[in-house]
Amino acid sequence: MISTVLFDMNDVLYSYDRSVRVTHIARICRQPATAVAEAIWESGFEDSGDSGVVDADAYLAGFGERLGCPLTQDEWAEALRAAVTPINETLTLAASVASDFRPGLFCFSRISRAEARTGSLSWLPGARWRCRGRHAIRRR
Repeated sequence: MISTVLFDMNDVLYSYDRSVRVTHIARICRQPATAVAEAIWESGFEDSGDSGVVDADAYLAGFGERLGCPLTQDEWAEALRAAVTPINETLTLAASVASDFRPGLFCFSRISRAEARTGSLSWLPGARWRCRGRHAIRRR
């Protein structure tokens, strides 16, 4: 029996524009966007966070180490929030299955999973989520 329907965050529930995120982080760290993209995304570091190789603290510290700029969790979340836009059709679908199933959100990084555990993913527009393993479940 199916009890949970999982949705991916990026480009399913929310449109994601990495260039906006890179630009936002570059502005915070006062670095060129190309340097941020190379240090975080092109180096494979972001993949290590997505795959769970590093924990939330090491992931956030790794951003600072690679950029030469300590990035707070709030700044990290602010940059991600700037880069996502709700896709109302799929958020509506996720809400509509809630009467029969628990809609879930795949978490995309260690910080997001840590935020979900504490309830601080509330900055994501459209729903409240709590973490279960590598995904977050929408609260009823």
